[in-house]
Amino acid sequence: MVYRHISPDLKELAVALLADGSSHREVADFLDVAINSISNWSTLLSDTGAVVRPPSSIRGRPRLLSARILDAIALLLREHPTLYLDELARWISTHYNVTISLSTLQHNLRDTGLTNKVVQKAPIERDAVRREAWVDYMSTYYVARQLVFVDESSVDNRTLHRNRGWAPAGERALPKMNPFPAENSVLVLDNCSIHKSAYL
Repeated sequence: MVYRHISPDLKELAVALLADGSSHREVADFLDVAINSISNWSTLLSDTGAVVRPPSSIRGRPRLLSARILDAIALLLREHPTLYLDELARWISTHYNVTISLSTLQHNLRDTGLTNKVVQKAPIERDAVRREAWVDYMSTYYVARQLVFVDESSVDNRTLHRNRGWAPAGERALPKMNPFPAENSVLVLDNCSIHKSAYL
């Protein structure tokens, strides 16, 4: 006989028919099930009081991160979604005294529905008219060699290049930037050399 799923109702009916005096063969023919299965269900009912096996008490190794820690991580990543795994592991070790490998941490984040994705840094609205006016102004009063662009904003070279962040599946890692003075409208470049000036 080919394996097929048998509902608990059918198993209970088979055991009830046995209790009413039907033979194993009669019940097997009537319900189209194996005689061995009927015997197993009958034994299981007498041993446990049910025709379905209770769930196993063996659950495997307990999780390293409790639900409380995972909730705290989710809150932290809402505030700081561009944290690297090593920074997150250090935070967990500092605040909860739990040492966790980066691969285990990544599995835990994935299991809670957090995914690592490219951070959106483009502003919500781009004003083409204002941008064109700025380009006209800059090209009228300045030449390219007068302009200086600094690409190193801190001691940690990864700061400016965080283009991935953690967020629940289906949500953006960072809200898009908004015009000043709205929420998420000011970008701070910390640890620039001008911040170390004696005049500040």
